Amino acid sequence: MALVLIVSFTIDTKKSLAKEPEWVRGQYVSARLISGVMAVGDLSAVPMGVGLRLDPGWKTYGPNPGPAGLPARLDWGLSDNVSSSHIAWPPTMDFEFQGIHARGYQGDVLWPMTVRPKAVGQPINMYLRLEMLVCKDVCIPQSLTLPMFLTSGQAFPSSYAETLDAAHNRQTEPASVHNENGEGNSGISWILAFGLALLGGLILNLMPCVLPVLSLKLLAVLGHGGGNRRDVRWSFLATAAGIVFSFWLLAGFTVIFKWAGGNVGWGLHFQNPIFLIGMILVLMLFAANLWGLFEFRLPQFLARSLSARHNGMLGAFLTGCFATLLATPCSAPFLGTAVGFALASGAWDIITIFTALGLGLAAPWLIVAAWPRLATALPRPGAWMIPLRRVMGVGLAVTALWLGAAALPDSLRTSDDPRWRHFDERAISELTSRGAVVFVNITADWCLTCLANKKLVLERPTIRAQLFDQPRRLVAMQGDWTHRDEGITAYLLRHKRYGIPFSIVYGPGAPEGIILPEFLHEDDILKALNQAKG
Repeated sequence: MALVLIVSFTIDTKKSLAKEPEWVRGQYVSARLISGVMAVGDLSAVPMGVGLRLDPGWKTYGPNPGPAGLPARLDWGLSDNVSSSHIAWPPTMDFEFQGIHARGYQGDVLWPMTVRPKAVGQPINMYLRLEMLVCKDVCIPQSLTLPMFLTSGQAFPSSYAETLDAAHNRQTEPASVHNENGEGNSGISWILAFGLALLGGLILNLMPCVLPVLSLKLLAVLGHGGGNRRDVRWSFLATAAGIVFSFWLLAGFTVIFKWAGGNVGWGLHFQNPIFLIGMILVLMLFAANLWGLFEFRLPQFLARSLSARHNGMLGAFLTGCFATLLATPCSAPFLGTAVGFALASGAWDIITIFTALGLGLAAPWLIVAAWPRLATALPRPGAWMIPLRRVMGVGLAVTALWLGAAALPDSLRTSDDPRWRHFDERAISELTSRGAVVFVNITADWCLTCLANKKLVLERPTIRAQLFDQPRRLVAMQGDWTHRDEGITAYLLRHKRYGIPFSIVYGPGAPEGIILPEFLHEDDILKALNQAKG
């Protein structure tokens, strides 16, 4: 009788642990986690697998996708008792997308893996966040959360054990980079990305996007003319600290947004109307202060607790924070590569790369802090600064009006040049197959570098003649990213770009596209157009 009860209990336990994993449905793909065992036992490496069902005609990228595309990211951050994982990638297939050679998977796919628990023998509560691209005529980012719970107990083989064993034995696809935390990679080294971030942040000081910050920089230097070097040094260090701190905040929000499954990019906060309204109010307050309409005064209880020096330090710190927010709507050379590396990687990489960007943007303040004589050698502040403050106030007010135009809904905004065709990614391959050249420009009203490209380059007679005088041979497409557009976001992501401006030329001689620099130049455009003709 006792033997019957033991056998009955064992069978019932196996049944309770053998619950069929449920498929999680996304767009054009379903996914689930499966386990090779029904309990963790005393295993230090638990056999698992990610099952995919891609809709007919849809594909996803492998660990080495080729010149375009992104490999899947696996994030175990929400799981309990998971230390690391390793995927035994199955063989990929070759396919072409928009004329670009790539490697990946289609149909029913199983990615076998091993999961290492932090505490052997303890239950594992898994929540795998799977981020991937699924592609057909277009590529669509997917973010799926796959649950799995394994109790403690004997590690009986599950019904998937043989399937997972066979899949492990078929592994032939090496991963370009293996990260124990399951994070993705972007194909460049961490040291190179850090260096590019420093350089990109430094160059950002010279881009049109930072023109609104020029008044803050100039007044900060002039305000210390004839002053004490020690005070100058600490003031400029405080401003630099405000810049770096703001980049840490941006990095933190980026990490949280990624964990929440959202699409992330550079300058996306300028797509938020509430943020724009807040910035407009702050800019107008700054302008009114520079015009002498009022003075910023701290509450008495706070003013009493702060010395005059500390009060100035707080103002310098907040100036750095404000300068960062104004300087981040647009991209710069090298910045896009560094940000792309960070956003395709884990939380630590995001924070580190954003720190490097902050140090690069703060470099002018750090230089003055290192050599305060650059500021103290200037004349002392006096009545001569009043007209200058008023001029700087006008600059900030104009910036507020510019942001106000960007905050308007599409129905109230003025239309663009009708000769620009609305961005249609599906039409690009069809047009190039007919022998046409396609020039694509992704822009936004809040992107000053985009507006500078338009005024200084795209509206030149030579370029306008190339873009618009031969509509059958050359099609000019423009995508508006002023407000959130998932199609444009996915398009940028496929080209490993997380910010704008972005311009690319397609044609019979360049079906995969020729990406142009962020800051356009007439010679670069003409050269790309001729090369794309074939």
